[in-house]
Amino acid sequence: PMMARIHQEDYGELELSIYSSSDETGTKWLDGFEQYFYDYGCLKGSAFDTGFNFYSPTDIDTERIVLDSEMEGALHRDIIDYIPLMPELKSMGLPDSRGLILAGPPGTGKTMCAKYLMGKLDKLTRIVVAGDILSNPNHLKYIFGFARRLSPTLIIVEDIDSVGGLTRAIADHPLLSVILQEMDGIGSNNGVVVVATTNHLGLIDWAISDRPGRFDRIIEVGLPSRQIRQGIIQKALDILGVESSVDLTLVSKQTEGL
Repeated sequence: PMMARIHQEDYGELELSIYSSSDETGTKWLDGFEQYFYDYGCLKGSAFDTGFNFYSPTDIDTERIVLDSEMEGALHRDIIDYIPLMPELKSMGLPDSRGLILAGPPGTGKTMCAKYLMGKLDKLTRIVVAGDILSNPNHLKYIFGFARRLSPTLIIVEDIDSVGGLTRAIADHPLLSVILQEMDGIGSNNGVVVVATTNHLGLIDWAISDRPGRFDRIIEVGLPSRQIRQGIIQKALDILGVESSVDLTLVSKQTEGL
């Protein structure tokens, strides 16, 4: 005989308690329930942030994104085409995790690249980690542990340099050791792909940015070419339903450097 009780505290937390004549029975049931949740629950294969706010398909609609062929090819080669190889790598006893840094000036499309990956990898669990979470090492460790349980998982870390840079130049930086340990420590990081964006690659410690097993690839995201600027403007007009006679070739020439 066993009884389950769900209790909500005043501040909103839910607590699940199991009462049984045997500790072993209750523990076994809770372990099974937890495993079932990670395998089949609402988070598996979904896209959400660290506050468990879920992204809808329209939030990550790849049809709205304009990338040049070189950037699109790099994202496919280094991430999208790598995902199907992960089970085979794991079966061979090889690491099946990967890290990628998207680096470049503000406004060049790094977030668009991350959204493109989220849209194309719609079968994976996708977790977006905002910069404010990076100021809490314990929360970051929790997120990585969560990602492993929900793998295969794509973690998007936005503005990884937003907490002042993960560098030894800042004495006893609380996040440097956490990142090093979680991405390539003693424990396994199987099934987790991390994509980070940064405006300041030089502020990230070489042990993170230049070490296979942590961030294996760095992709420079530069200013959009004239062709891409024209595509972005055309896409905006299409979305707005505007039939324009404006010469987009002229407009794209006049937006050099934007």
